[in-house]
Amino acid sequence: MTFREDASRTLNKNAARNLNIVRKLTISILEELPFRKKFSRRIKRHIISLDVRRYLKLFFDI
Repeated sequence: MTFREDASRTLNKNAARNLNIVRKLTISILEELPFRKKFSRRIKRHIISLDVRRYLKLFFDI
C-alpha cells in the first residue's frame, strides 16, 4: 500500500500491468538505498523526495 494501489482507477489491463511493474521496481530501489535507520517505505519516499539528486547518485553511481 505504499502507492495507494487500491485507489488506482486504471481501466486498461496493459496500463495496470505496467504500473505494477513500475511500482515493484521503485519498491526494490527503496529497499536497496542505504539509510542509517530502518524507516517505512512511506518515510523513505519522503526523504528521497527532499534530495532526489543525491539518492540518484547513490543508487546509479553517477
